[in-house]
Amino acid sequence: MPLLTLHLLGSPRIELDGKPIEVDTRKATALLVYLALTGGHSREKLAAFFWPEANSDKAFGALRRTLSVLNKAVAGLGLVIERETVSFEAGPEAWVDVVEFSRLARAGEPPALSRAAALYRDDFMAGFSLRDSAAFDEWQFLQSESLRREFALVLEKLVTTRAENAEALARRWLQLDPLHEPAHRALMQLYAESGQHTAALRQYQECARVLQAELGVAPLADTTLLFEAIKERRGAGARRSRGESSPTPPPPGSPAPLPLVGRARELAQLSAACRPGHFIVIEGEAGIGKTRLMEAVLGSKPSSGEAALTLRCYAGQSSLAYGPVVEGLRSVLRTPEASARVGALAAHHRAEAARLLPELSAAELPPAAPLESPGAHSRFLEALRQVLLAGLSPSGVLCVDDAHWADDATLDWLTFVVRRLRDTGLAVIVTLRGEDPGASHRVRALLAEATRAGYGHHYKLARLQLADVQALVQTAAPQSPDAQFAQRLFTETEGLPLFIVEYLLTLGAPAEWSLPAGVRELLNARLATLSETGQQLLQAAAVLGRSFTFEMVQAASGRSEEETLAAVEELLRRGVVREMNGGYDFTHEKMRALAYDQTSLTRRRILHRRAAEALAARSRGQAAPAGEIARHFHSAGQAGQAAHFFQQAGEHARSLFANAEALEHFRAALAAGHPRPEALHDAIGDLHTRAGDYGAASRSYEVAATTAGAEALAELERKLGNVYDRRGEWELAESHFRAAQSALGDEADSVAQARLLADWARAAHHAGHAGPAAERAQRALQLAQATGAANALAQAHNVLGLIANRAERFAEARQHFEASVELAEARSDPDARVAALNNLALVCREAGDLPRAVQLTQAALALCAPLGDRHREAALHNNLADLHHARGDEALAMQHLTTAVKLFAEIGGEPNAAQPEIWKLVEW
Repeated sequence: MPLLTLHLLGSPRIELDGKPIEVDTRKATALLVYLALTGGHSREKLAAFFWPEANSDKAFGALRRTLSVLNKAVAGLGLVIERETVSFEAGPEAWVDVVEFSRLARAGEPPALSRAAALYRDDFMAGFSLRDSAAFDEWQFLQSESLRREFALVLEKLVTTRAENAEALARRWLQLDPLHEPAHRALMQLYAESGQHTAALRQYQECARVLQAELGVAPLADTTLLFEAIKERRGAGARRSRGESSPTPPPPGSPAPLPLVGRARELAQLSAACRPGHFIVIEGEAGIGKTRLMEAVLGSKPSSGEAALTLRCYAGQSSLAYGPVVEGLRSVLRTPEASARVGALAAHHRAEAARLLPELSAAELPPAAPLESPGAHSRFLEALRQVLLAGLSPSGVLCVDDAHWADDATLDWLTFVVRRLRDTGLAVIVTLRGEDPGASHRVRALLAEATRAGYGHHYKLARLQLADVQALVQTAAPQSPDAQFAQRLFTETEGLPLFIVEYLLTLGAPAEWSLPAGVRELLNARLATLSETGQQLLQAAAVLGRSFTFEMVQAASGRSEEETLAAVEELLRRGVVREMNGGYDFTHEKMRALAYDQTSLTRRRILHRRAAEALAARSRGQAAPAGEIARHFHSAGQAGQAAHFFQQAGEHARSLFANAEALEHFRAALAAGHPRPEALHDAIGDLHTRAGDYGAASRSYEVAATTAGAEALAELERKLGNVYDRRGEWELAESHFRAAQSALGDEADSVAQARLLADWARAAHHAGHAGPAAERAQRALQLAQATGAANALAQAHNVLGLIANRAERFAEARQHFEASVELAEARSDPDARVAALNNLALVCREAGDLPRAVQLTQAALALCAPLGDRHREAALHNNLADLHHARGDEALAMQHLTTAVKLFAEIGGEPNAAQPEIWKLVEW
């Protein structure tokens, strides 16, 4: 038996001959532990490390006294004290539980793993700290984190191999990080296998509760699928889905990429189809090799004059409007030749593109037109397209990888680009996960449109066959000792390229055939050899997301520039990350997810906070990165900061017509406890109104009204009146307009009164109350004229035009509508302009001027669609259908009618209730 034993897993305990010993200071204990785990050090380093505040003489004196006392306490066992250095040598007389734990964990055999688990009483030196040595505290923290990760791997292996007391081990695994879903799933599976289905279902509910309370998210699809399988009493047979996109080529210094097998026919067809003016979609399940095939197509293209740009979309970033577009176009601008071509673009294109790419801003550029002005959305998208074309000139390929994770705004731009492909030197390739709903339906609709027009191509990838796996094995492991290796590999992976490649990349060690933990264990083996600094930097990078920059990972990790550089180079050498677009990208999303999962909740929050603060400092007040900043603050547990930036992100997204993303950000700001919830509910109500979800809009406005002041209350009541007017519930609309008038009072602002009276008059007109409608409209006009407010005048003229048109005073109606159009243009009020253009078109139709009516309605539709006002968009399509029918163009009429019917059916927010008035909207 060793005479000296150091028990450091848990509260530190030092024993000599089986009896606890006490040293005179905590510093002496810390010094002994540090030497026991790190080997020898110079006296100079130890003095500076443990006594950083003392001068050199005092520090050396304190070290001498501490070593003398410590050496006496341990009877000289283990300690080697020399003139210049001090070290610790473990051996037959000195034993350290941490050293033994790591040895057993690395052994990997179940008996050794069980002994390792028994040694781990608690976290490393639990409850111990030094108040005056920050360096030791940091070292202790990193040691503790590293050992926790090692312990988690031990428990995972014991649980997945169904060791004795697997349930108790799974519960210990879960205690390390209650947010770790694989541990929840393992415990659910164990309960189910032992027939404890109720306990398994309760475990899922506990998982859902903890995730919602701590992170505000739902369980992953894998966890939910297992839950559903257990509910159907198929617990033992439930298997979670696995896989990701095929690994991309590793960076220099990594093993050579395996050959592309089983794709010769697809590669030939894709290479032939990838020519200017064509749109290609590569579809397949996760891990099937879509990205690898796309890269092979690019590699097969002639290099002369052919450029390529890849936009990468990532899971969890679908709420960041235009995120992939910004990253991609910025990578184009880093090339001097491309940057010069972009700089030669027309000034108005650069001014529009500078909304997303501030680096294009320059003093000589004219100010961009307001985003609310007519055609602003199209000008904005066209400017981004021109930057792309200039960057890839004269010809090139745009690739969009994992488009199923793209945000709506990016898909809007992709649609805009693809519809204008035919006259450019550009080809577009998109990879799409077949089984992932996400944005797949939009990409498929775009593909169908392109295919009908003759420039769309669709390729769906199948899994590899046995012959393909044999070819890969022959290349990667020609000396494999097992003659049946390829057959076994094919059986285990079922021909999924991701699994095959990951197995083959680990052939240096004995093959691990069991797949309860799937790819996760394989990736874990690749990460386990990283240095301590590399692990710390990896965790910081995982918190930042799939892609990251040197500056951001340094800021988040807290390491020096030299340390960060060394760690990044290590990650590149090990094939964990690769250089891309002026930054770095994980070679596989599973790699990033694994590193993130193995980071403790406390450390995750620290890293998220640092990332948020660094992003906020670098953004200099720009709204573009607000969503990312908010996400980091939210994950850091700083709800107040998160709420502020979520609100900023919502306003920015709304200004770019990204209404779905805006709604998501505003809701997140509410959930984070924003100090002005009434303003957020008001904004959410506006977005629901545009989307045609009137039930949700009403509820949002009513919640906002409960805490609003008098002026804000009047505006909310006016908006509620407009919602009920749209729904055709005119009595309710009337009551809210009266409430708005009461809230305004007699001394209210004339502009506010004019706008209220104009809307009230329109509702009365729709309800068939001609007298009150005319009286309120005239009063609105008088108030608006007195103030000169263009927006109020536009509204008043519009409603007076509606009244004159119904009375068949067509000349008078035309004058009012033309005045409203002119005022709306001057005010850059797209809503008012859409209304006046539509109503003017109706007058032209009555006068028999059908071409002019079609032109005006099309102009109104072009303005309305980007606004996202689905009800009025449906009405405009319906009006166009009537106009084309009157002109005898039945095909166009049916096309617009089909679109109108589909949109009308989605309006109202109450799909099970009959709402005939919704379908009657013609004029407004």
